Amino acid sequence: MLGGAVAVTGSPKPPSQRISLTWPVLNSARHVALLVAGAEKAEAVRAAHDGVDPWEVPASAVRGLDSTTWVLDEAAAGRAAR
Repeated sequence: MLGGAVAVTGSPKPPSQRISLTWPVLNSARHVALLVAGAEKAEAVRAAHDGVDPWEVPASAVRGLDSTTWVLDEAAAGRAAR
């Protein structure tokens, strides 16, 4: 088994209750797309591309087997390209 869906409760970041997929599940997909919107995500996008600790920026550990595509709005891309 590759993990699965896990319940998240009491998260300090909204929504405080949600369902999330584990890294093994996400990384077993052939193609992964990450959709990111908003200026408040720009630093996380930059950090993910710089390879920071995945516990701080979980998206930095997500890779599709064949491809990983980031789709950013202009605000989220603001600090990504330096």
